[in-house]
Amino acid sequence: MTESVPRRLDLGQDVQGWMWQDGTVHLAFRCENPVAADLDRPYVEIHVWGDFRLTDRTLPSMHRARLDIALKAAKGAVTAYPCRNPIAFPSAEVLKEAGR
Repeated sequence: MTESVPRRLDLGQDVQGWMWQDGTVHLAFRCENPVAADLDRPYVEIHVWGDFRLTDRTLPSMHRARLDIALKAAKGAVTAYPCRNPIAFPSAEVLKEAGR
């Protein structure tokens, strides 16, 4: 992971997001389920990063690809856990703006 200051992504009220200068994406959202309550860990966190020496970390397409991967993992986590609370994931248009 990187030590730089992240850029906050506007992904709506249910999903918080950040992107670091090296392209690392971090998503977090509240997931209400019995296991999370027992562990006192109500948030699910998703991190996606890659070897920035192999990709141009300034490319919007790389930012968007990592954001898409993180969102797919987040949606999978909601189904797998499952989360009892409804979670509004960002629309394709919101993601397009966030990934720039």
